[in-house]
Amino acid sequence: MSALEALFNLRIQSYLAGPYLLLALTGLGLVVGILTGLFGVGGGFLIAPLLNVGFGIPYPIVIGSDLCFTIGTSSSGMRRHVRMGNFEFRTMLILGSASVLGALMGASLNSFLNRT
Repeated sequence: MSALEALFNLRIQSYLAGPYLLLALTGLGLVVGILTGLFGVGGGFLIAPLLNVGFGIPYPIVIGSDLCFTIGTSSSGMRRHVRMGNFEFRTMLILGSASVLGALMGASLNSFLNRT
């Protein structure tokens, strides 16, 4: 199977399949990316429910996909703001460290609650 065939044969549990799923995901990414760029909000709160409710993709796959999407849009936005001088390194370090700690605590709590 070539790389192009592998791309079109997405094996994700979803309401759509194959090229239709690829086209729908591409469109969703573009729309949310444009909204993110226009309004400066994170697209994660849009992508996760749309992937699950709109496409029927299970939440474990949604969460990983959402994280990858957020990393991409955040990185491109950060690059632009660094060039414009709208960047405070110490603030970013504090917020970034706290969010990583919060994510780890949330994941631990989720794991604990799933065991009980």
